[in-house]
Formats: sequence, structure tokens, C-alpha cells
Amino acid sequence: MKLTVQIPDELAERLGAEGGDLSRRALEALALEEYRSGHLSKAELRQLLGYSTRAALDGFLKAHGVAADHWSAEDAHVRGVPTSAPQSLRVVFEAVRGLADDLDVKRNPSTSRPVEL
Repeated sequence: MKLTVQIPDELAERLGAEGGDLSRRALEALALEEYRSGHLSKAELRQLLGYSTRAALDGFLKAHGVAADHWSAEDAHVRGVPTSAPQSLRVVFEAVRGLADDLDVKRNPSTSRPVEL
């Protein structure tokens, strides 16, 4: 897919003066944000950015302030851990919503005896 972004000429000149290929910088910014938000796995990020090794991608992530222990969406799915703190409570609540609706917490499920609270 080819994506076109319209930028006013005066802003494009100023942004281009910062150095580097503006198209590449835009791609990296989009890809990095999608990775941070959990929409891309580390493997997908590497593919999107065209890095041939994990070490090269790790260098990119480090240069952009992404912690080495940051888990991608792929990692979180495998480990059952959410990708970010704000999302974590929402994910947990969505996962357990409705599971305890028919649970009687006043009785021990093993013995069916009343539980003293």
C-alpha cells in the first residue's frame, strides 16, 4: 500500500531541513506508535521498517526510548500480559466480565459449605 500525506510546502521545507528522509521519518513515527500501542508485533515492526536483524531493530527501539523489556502485542498475547498499564485494567475487566455472574461467593466451591466472611 502506498500512503500519501499532504503537508504544506513551508512546513515540509522546515521539517525536511531537520535532516533525513521525511518519508522515512514519517514511516518510522507511525510504525513506532503502532508498536507502542500494541497494534504491531516486534516481527511486524521489523518487517515494516525493513530491518534484517533483531539487533538492528533493537537499536532503533533503544534510540527512540522504547525499553528493552517492552512487550509487543505478540508477546503480550503469548504471555497473557497487556501491552501497557492504561490498557491493562480494561483488558483484565473485559476478560473476566460475566465470568462470576453465577458464582456464589458465600459457599466454598469444593465443599459447598458456607464461607464465613
